[in-house]
Order: sequence, then C-alpha cells, then structure tokens
Amino acid sequence: MTRAARALALLLMLAGCAQAPVAPDTKIKAPTPGPAETTPETAGVAEIPATTAPSGLFPWHLRESLIASARQWKGQGLRPFEVNGERFTADCSGYVQAVYAGSGLPFRERLTGFPSSEGGATASIHGLVQASGHLYRDPSLVLPGDLIFWDNTYDRNRNGRLDDPLTHVAIAERVDADGTIHYLHRGSRGVTVGYLNLARPEQHRDESGKPVNSGVRQRRPGDPPGTRYLASQLFVAFGRFDPALWTPGNFSGN
Repeated sequence: MTRAARALALLLMLAGCAQAPVAPDTKIKAPTPGPAETTPETAGVAEIPATTAPSGLFPWHLRESLIASARQWKGQGLRPFEVNGERFTADCSGYVQAVYAGSGLPFRERLTGFPSSEGGATASIHGLVQASGHLYRDPSLVLPGDLIFWDNTYDRNRNGRLDDPLTHVAIAERVDADGTIHYLHRGSRGVTVGYLNLARPEQHRDESGKPVNSGVRQRRPGDPPGTRYLASQLFVAFGRFDPALWTPGNFSGN
C-alpha cells in the first residue's frame, strides 16, 4: 500500500469513529398537546391554536413581584384574602385577583368588564386574558406569573355531567428541566403548590416518584364514566397578559 493510500485509509477510519457533539444544557421541550375535547358548553373556549406564541412580556421585575405576592399566601387555609384592606373571595379566582393586586395591578377593576354568563369568576378571568393578552397551549413558553386554566375540576352546575368549562385557575411559579410546571393555587386545602406536566398526561408521579401531575378534581362516588382527575387531563390553556393591551400607564419596563 502506498503512503497516500495508507493516509486515506486512516482518515476514513477516524471519520467512522467520530460522533456528533452533544449540545450542553439542551432544553427539554415537552410536546405540544392536541386540541382539547369540546362540548356545546366549551366550544370556542378550548379551541386555541397550539402554535400561538404570546407576544408582549411583563417586565421581569413585575414577574418577580407576582411570584413573591403568590408565595406569601402559601399555606393559608380556607379564609378570604386581603390586600391593603380590600377583601377577595376564598377561592381560586379570589387568590389570583389578590396576587395581582398585591403587585399593584388593578386586576379586579379590569375584571368587572368581563362578566361570566355562567357566574364563574374563572371564566371572567379567561375573558380578560383573551382581551388583554394571549391564550396559548405550548408548555415550553410558560413563564412565572402566567395563568393556567382547567375545565371540569368540579360539577359546578350539579347535573352529574362533564360539561363545566373554566372551573379552576392557578399561577405558574416555575418550570423544571423535565417540563414539570409548579403552580400556586387555592384548592380544597387552601393555598398549595401543584404540578402539571403535559408530556406525561396519564402520570401522577414519574419513575422516581417525583410528582408531575396533581389531582385537580376530587374523586366522588357519583362521578360519570370517563371522569378525569389529573392536572394534565383537565388542562385547557395558559394565559399571559400583555402590557401593551392593558390600560396604558399601569406598567413600566424599567
């Protein structure tokens, strides 16, 4: 074998052993969920394009303020919330309103313009987000302070059917590398931390025992067939307010 041939053979051998480099700190992106099932009552609510990317961001100092406000009530029991002498109802929507009010945002004032035909305050919050921000379904876009909405977390109209849209709302706190979203909400035991991972829709815990999806509906003997209970199963949408669509002058990017 000539010297040139030996050199060529060596180059081919080295090329065959080479491996593509692995990019460090590659972010795991959870798959985008498909469209949620709709009923006549939920039609037009859950039909949110999966590719919709929210534009306009709360400045980070405001997001930090929102999370600090949300955490201060962690562990509070079943009593109303109070901010600067103003009382808010002892439920999930009252908690969200109190958190935003604690950051100096006129949430309740804006909410009065979005009454719910079904009497649900969560539906009113959903309408406010739709008008003054963005609804989206891609979990990789979630930021602290964004809202999370669910359907059918309880039988609101007490008819024994799964036809109760927009029954629960929470505030995203942080996101783990595996896509598990930590959220703060006022549930049946007061203000607690919950978990949502849309990449593991049927799992309460992962293989290591880590919680990835909290139960957001209590199991009851009269539940109809097909009732689902996990946060991933009843998820509707994420929501983010856009300062550009809010009342001018309420926010500062400084």
